[in-house]
Amino acid sequence: MIAHVLILRRQAGFALVEAIVAFAILAISLIALFVGVSGAERSGLRSHFQMTALRLARSRLDELGVVVPLRTRTYKGRSEGVDWTVTVSPYGVSAANASHKNALHAYWAQIILHPRGSHHPIFRLTTLKLTARLSGKTS
Repeated sequence: MIAHVLILRRQAGFALVEAIVAFAILAISLIALFVGVSGAERSGLRSHFQMTALRLARSRLDELGVVVPLRTRTYKGRSEGVDWTVTVSPYGVSAANASHKNALHAYWAQIILHPRGSHHPIFRLTTLKLTARLSGKTS
């Protein structure tokens, strides 16, 4: 009978150890899962921010020569958590082409975007814009 009681006590202690080990394994698994999910969420937010910034950059470049006059200049702005700078500069105009009354003029347009308060660019996009000077009119 005493042997039977000792065996029951050992088994009870063993069950407690098993429960503690199982709980520890469960806790470690949940922590690993949480780390993975939070990393994926951060990555998704970063991707969304970059896509928003890219749409903004393309929009600013597309409006040059349509909404914003196409001429040599630099201007800055802020929107949607992004600071941006657009620089427009002339692109290699030859003297023969510049003197022609219906000449096409080319401009380099560059936009640099960075998160508000940071100086590390998210994007730097550059495009070539053309405009015509018609019958003595300048753009």
